[in-house]
Amino acid sequence: MARKRTLPLIEDFDNIPEEALVPENEQPYKVPEHWKWVRLSSLNKYEAQSINPKKTPASYFFVYSVPSYSTGEPEYIAGEDIGSTKQVVETGDVLICKINPRINRVWSVSNPPDGKLIASSEWIVFRPTIGIQDFYRLYFSSQYFRQKLTSQVSGVGGSLTRARPKIVSGYPVLLPPPDEQKRIVEYIEQTNAKIDDVIQRLNQYLEEAPNRRAELIQAGVSGVLTKNWRDGRGNSADKSESMAPEDARKWGSSQILSRKHPKCDEGIAPSISSSELLEKSAVKKSKKLPRIADFDNIPEEALVPEEEQPYPIPEHWKWVRLGALLKYVQRGKGPKYANLETGYLAVSQKCVRWEGLDLTQARPWVASSFQDLNDVRLLREQDLLWNSTGTGTIGRIAVVPPLRENLRDRLAADSHVTVMRTTGLLDSKYLFYFISSIHIQGQVEDGLASGSTNQKELGLAVIKSLPIPLPLIDEQKEIACLLDAALSRVELNMELVQEVLDKVRGLRQQWISAALAGKLA
Repeated sequence: MARKRTLPLIEDFDNIPEEALVPENEQPYKVPEHWKWVRLSSLNKYEAQSINPKKTPASYFFVYSVPSYSTGEPEYIAGEDIGSTKQVVETGDVLICKINPRINRVWSVSNPPDGKLIASSEWIVFRPTIGIQDFYRLYFSSQYFRQKLTSQVSGVGGSLTRARPKIVSGYPVLLPPPDEQKRIVEYIEQTNAKIDDVIQRLNQYLEEAPNRRAELIQAGVSGVLTKNWRDGRGNSADKSESMAPEDARKWGSSQILSRKHPKCDEGIAPSISSSELLEKSAVKKSKKLPRIADFDNIPEEALVPEEEQPYPIPEHWKWVRLGALLKYVQRGKGPKYANLETGYLAVSQKCVRWEGLDLTQARPWVASSFQDLNDVRLLREQDLLWNSTGTGTIGRIAVVPPLRENLRDRLAADSHVTVMRTTGLLDSKYLFYFISSIHIQGQVEDGLASGSTNQKELGLAVIKSLPIPLPLIDEQKEIACLLDAALSRVELNMELVQEVLDKVRGLRQQWISAALAGKLA
């Protein structure tokens, strides 16, 4: 930090020059009596020394730059590739970033394996006369110092602000005896290690939440969740076919996607494309899939052959074609949009969210055009809406919830959304969970959908041809109920974990502040 020295340097803790001490009325907060508050410049023996690396093009330098701070390591660069003059630094220096000081960037210069140490001019270099490097790094990162640093900056604002070295040189710096500095650093490092471990575990829980949801849903639509329910109703025949709970836990997303079940040596039917699905099923333009009216008398054309069945299910369940369980399945109609509210709404892909139907994204539909729609196109409670076009949106699904009186018969899907209305043999919420499963979602864009990358289409024939595991309606409702409860618990646990995570992160700064105030035993 280039300056004309105005304060004497502190060389000995027990003999601090009076001019270097901070008056009591300027001291930031109370500390133990034997600790001292001193001016930063009285502890900083750094004398500015610049270097132009291009003058030694073959030499290599460790460059402490602002962009490389986030990596935790200085860049290792040849002199010929360094475009500007730098500051010479050395092991033991502490670097305080001047630019945009709202971002807490304080760096300890460490001993290099081989090469010269330099830093960009965006760092204030602090080279302590006495004390522990890591203690000063912690102090310069502390809440008090950061607030002080951001309170007196130059520049127009935001990322263009800079701390002013001349002013910073007069800031109060906490100076405990060196042996206490060492104990404080050791305590904080040990505490931080414990906090980091807790944070890592909490973050891991949050990161695993999608897999946890996927495993629960897959356990539901494969019969695992309702095994005890079936056993209680006397369905003992399921024991040989349904997965054991421990197998369901082992059956992760990657195995579901590849159709590899733990108990199957040769795996299960591989992923199938939309063209293969249509070729193997009865749903072609020339054939109409029969509707299933009775669980005990399912037409053979509606059943899925054993070699096409994606994964094991309980013995009394059936693999059937989805189209045979739908009394209505159709793409929506292209709307004629109105500029003003009409009381009629076009439900688009934006409205179809995983968490439910979001009508705030719906646009007004011209009244006369909407009133010309066939009644069957008007959305009803329990209809399923499946986004059927577009990379990134295709595959999302939602169930139409109970509607307020002013919305009944006033909603219709646009042409990018497929509407599915189930028969009495298929519960809407069960179908929602089946389509939400990794088994389906894992192949929507790369398998079930056809077309170019940005023009993916989920065709009606493919939807009708989809194999779906069919238990009796009572068990479907039980599965939906169990999944509702289990997934709600997952969401609640995630909220609680996030709250704990925020508190733990806050504790880190509290402990550091307490340590830097001498309040730790």
